Formats: sequence, C-alpha cells, structure tokens
Amino acid sequence: MSNKMKKGEKEAITLLEKIGLRFDYNYSDQFQESMPDLLLLDGNYIEVTHTHHLPNNDFYYVSPSNEKYYKDSNEIYDYKKVQTYDKGELSNLRKMIRESKISKLVKIPNDFLVSKDIFIINKHHENILKAINNLSYDVKNKYIDELYDFDMLLSRYCAFIFDGGHHEIYDENTIIKAINRKKLKKIKYDIGDKNVDCFIWVFSYEYRIIENYFKSRNYNSAYNKLINDLSSQEFENIYIGKYDFDEQDYDMNELFHFNRKEYGLRHIVIE
Repeated sequence: MSNKMKKGEKEAITLLEKIGLRFDYNYSDQFQESMPDLLLLDGNYIEVTHTHHLPNNDFYYVSPSNEKYYKDSNEIYDYKKVQTYDKGELSNLRKMIRESKISKLVKIPNDFLVSKDIFIINKHHENILKAINNLSYDVKNKYIDELYDFDMLLSRYCAFIFDGGHHEIYDENTIIKAINRKKLKKIKYDIGDKNVDCFIWVFSYEYRIIENYFKSRNYNSAYNKLINDLSSQEFENIYIGKYDFDEQDYDMNELFHFNRKEYGLRHIVIE
C-alpha cells in the first residue's frame, strides 16, 4: 500500500475490504489530477472524498446544552468571540414541534423540548423516531408529507440544541455536492473502458439523516429523492461511510452502499 495516501483513503480500503473488495496495493495515483485515487484488482477504480465543511474558528459557539459551561467558566478568551444562540428561534422551533400534526400521533415528551441535557435529548429523539416508524402503513401514507417535514424539524431542533444553530447546516445536499465534485473529475480521467466508483465519508450527523431516510424508505418521499440524487451522479456504486469530524475518527463497522442497477441503498453492518 502506498505511503502517499490522502486522508481517508487507507480507512476506505480497510472498510471496503471487509465487504469483499480487493485492491492493488502497488497502485498510486501519485497525486495526479488525471488518475483516480484507488485501483481494484479487477481493474476498476474508486474515488474517495469527504463532505466539505468550513466551521468558523473565530467563534466559540454557545448552545442550550453548553450555555452553563460558558456561564460558569472563569476562562477569558481574548482572541475569540462568543456567539450565542437565538432564543427566539429556539422557542419557535419548540412551538412548531408542539403544533405539528405528527405530535398528535406520536407522544413528544415535555423534557425533550425543555431539557438542556444532550443525553436526554438524544434518547427522546431516538424513541420519537421509533414511534413514528411503528405507525401503521395507512397512517404513514396519509401523512407522508407531514412526516417528512417533521423529520426535518426534529433534525433542525437537535442541531440547535447541540451547536446553537450557527454552524454550517449538514444535510443530504452537502453529500450530493461532494460526490458531484468527484463526478466532474471522473470525466477527465484517462482510464479507457474501466469504471470509477465513489466512496464518501460523511459527518456523523449526515450519516444519521441517511439512516433515518433508510428506515422510513417505505413511506418517506425524501428517501426516493435521495436515491434520485445519488443516481444522477452517474457512479455505478457509491459507498457512504461515517466519519466523526470532531474526533477525527472513521467508523469501521458499517456503511451504506448505493448501486444504480438495484436503485436503492443497502445498509451493511460488519460483525
């Protein structure tokens, strides 16, 4: 295996080998723009990328879950500004959740909306999604649009609690944009009749969005839109791995696989 590998490539190889792919360790693109990142033993290639995010490092972000820390901390930050969250917007999000039609079908615990403990928020969020998933097919079909909007509303609310709503928004569009950059590069490659697939590492929050779409694929129109968007990138296979940007940690235990012929996602858990 080449020592001159870009960030995430070695990890992608390790994960893909666990599901049966085999790589040519002698190959190196030599950081050339005209060649893909990785070569498979069957002669085909894989491009590796990450979703791109540019957090503003000039600020310390205050969210409902870390507000107490900043109030209690004696540290003085001379070179960074503290950016507080918009309490009016947070109040509006809570109101929208309470008044949603879906909240009449699924119980929303009160402490989900008032707690500042991220563990409580996470646990309730998981239970709410499970309750939605357990709704009958007829109910899901009747409220298909409302379910999609409510899923987005919950995601937005949790993001607000965790990071104050000031960071770049993470959603499926950031994934599609990153893959699209690789699609544009693929056109320029000199590889003859060989195929190029794509592996993308996505932020943990983005991965959870895909996971939620996958679990609700039988009634959630957002899943179909995601599949259409992935198909439009013209890769035969797209592999989606989970990456914790904050901890610089790659998850080696699971991934999603999109195949154009199967026209859908497979969730692969490695035991």
